[in-house]
Amino acid sequence: MRRIDQLSRALGAIAPAGVSIAAGTIDIDDSRFLHADERRAFDGANAARLAAGGAVRALARELLEVHGVAAPVIGRTPFGAPVWPKGMVGSLAHDETTAVAAIARADRIALLGIDAEPAEPLPEEVWDLVLDPRDRWRDALFKAPDRIAFCAKEAVYKAVHPVIGRVLDYDDIRVDLPSLAALTASGHRLSLRIHESTEIVVIAFAEADVSGR
Repeated sequence: MRRIDQLSRALGAIAPAGVSIAAGTIDIDDSRFLHADERRAFDGANAARLAAGGAVRALARELLEVHGVAAPVIGRTPFGAPVWPKGMVGSLAHDETTAVAAIARADRIALLGIDAEPAEPLPEEVWDLVLDPRDRWRDALFKAPDRIAFCAKEAVYKAVHPVIGRVLDYDDIRVDLPSLAALTASGHRLSLRIHESTEIVVIAFAEADVSGR
């Protein structure tokens, strides 16, 4: 795994306060970054999935160390979500070539999800599956708003699923790209941060309630 400094800086510039983000390439030998317990959680995975799992965990461990948190093992739930050290929230994502990780302290960020997609239009044959008439994406000023809407729903799901513990379908998540916002059927409202260049990355988050209520 090699850090992509330009993308890391671009994501850091749009990330909400308190969220640390890093990006890197995925190399076929990145499975070496998987600890034995992590590798067992990927039982049956092919070489590409093992490499991606190792790359994103290498990035996440670097970010956790910046926060003073040691995490030799970042496990997986039965649903495939990463298991974070107590007091931390985070999210991992990758496409075929790029890995990204986002980390924050739970007392600052309550919900955090990230997703990465290639910067190309979403195939129209999956629009009916992914996009809902209530979504606002067509009038968003992006080159590939359909793909970004899909990426946003993936990021929102990753942010909310650890809290509600159940699967959300695409029509359970409404995105409003012009307003950089999302709402789930579970009642969670999240803000969105969007990066679009040669790579699309969407950060979905909700800040922690620090009012004491």
